[in-house]
Amino acid sequence: MERWAGDEPERWAGEPTQPATRSGGAGDPTVPAGDSTQYLPPGGRPPGGPGGPGGPGGYDDERARKRRLAWILAGAAVALIIIVVLLVLLLSGGGSSGKTTASSSTTSTRPASTTTTTATTTPPAVSINSFNVPSTVTCSSPTTIGISWSTNNATEVVLSIDGAGAYKTYSGPSGADTVPFACDGHTHTYTITAKSNTSQASRTQTVTGITPPTTTTTT
Repeated sequence: MERWAGDEPERWAGEPTQPATRSGGAGDPTVPAGDSTQYLPPGGRPPGGPGGPGGPGGYDDERARKRRLAWILAGAAVALIIIVVLLVLLLSGGGSSGKTTASSSTTSTRPASTTTTTATTTPPAVSINSFNVPSTVTCSSPTTIGISWSTNNATEVVLSIDGAGAYKTYSGPSGADTVPFACDGHTHTYTITAKSNTSQASRTQTVTGITPPTTTTTT
């Protein structure tokens, strides 16, 4: 009895045999003389032949096809993941790289118009309260008289005699002085002018000189 070439003793040992159909007639050299049976694997296919463990379409070929299918599926899954990642990147990049319309705003800077309102307070006007001068003077020759004055809001007082220029200037709103009087039988005028930075006021007094009567002495 002969075994097929390449047969695995440990796989087929003890397995039942099936009758093998002779491939040729009498005198066929491929069939040993007087041998009517051959060892065959289950299914009646010889090892290494079509459908056998070692031949095309056998167990090893089935495992190879499964491995190839697993690799194909794995490659498809990886490709799908890469496509999904690329799509996500494209979408996210497209959203951020969209056209951005920059709105340009022109700010007109103008100097602020500042209106300063200054409250103008007008100082009180100058007024004269009193100007004291004797109305008459009895004299027979040039003499002096006393005068005095009082004003409001004046910073200075100017005295003039008989309308001439300033005889004397006094600081402050009030004052007094002794001034000359020409005892010549005529009247004379005395004028004070009270002044401030914004206003002024004047007052005039007339003084009359009286000549005393002459006395005659009899013996």
